[in-house]
Amino acid sequence: MSGQFPWFSILVLLTGGLAGALLTNIWKSVKEHRQRPQLNVVFNDEDQGCNIITVTTPAEHWVRVKIINEGRSTARGVSVCVTTLTLDGPSTGSRQFLEEVFDLKVANYKDVSPFVLAPNGGYRYLDVCHIKDGEAFFRYDLRPEIGRLRVREFGMKRGTYGADIFVSADNAEAFKKTIIWEWDETFHGLNKLRVV
Repeated sequence: MSGQFPWFSILVLLTGGLAGALLTNIWKSVKEHRQRPQLNVVFNDEDQGCNIITVTTPAEHWVRVKIINEGRSTARGVSVCVTTLTLDGPSTGSRQFLEEVFDLKVANYKDVSPFVLAPNGGYRYLDVCHIKDGEAFFRYDLRPEIGRLRVREFGMKRGTYGADIFVSADNAEAFKKTIIWEWDETFHGLNKLRVV
């Protein structure tokens, strides 16, 4: 026996090493998946940052969407786009605006740029639309700004408004949600915010 080549020992070492490497890679993949950022959308009247009225002169009523990171690592390069706008009103009927893709900007900033979100509940608000006290229409806070929305009466008439938003990040799974709100042609009438 001492003169024979130890095939069985080599086979055990090779298969054991291969199984160990395979298990290590599986564990690493599971761990990375659990550690990824998990982005979500909040859009409702109860969230104090989604539907706010300022104390400026003139007062302004802002509607904002909240993007939150419920994952365990920082989300990098987060951006939010609007791919479809909808309006369903008594005087307008049902309308869609599909010919542009718009960017949403972080609240209180003028320009659009990707942003980071801290893990475990980090969030940012992004402006959707606003109205100034005394005005008879609301303004979309989309980039680029285009006049064709107003020509088609978006933000001009009472009704149920909607936006399909697409959320993406460099290191998180992209997804699409639809946000809905209502407007009754008054300053305080931007309300009934919801995600569907």
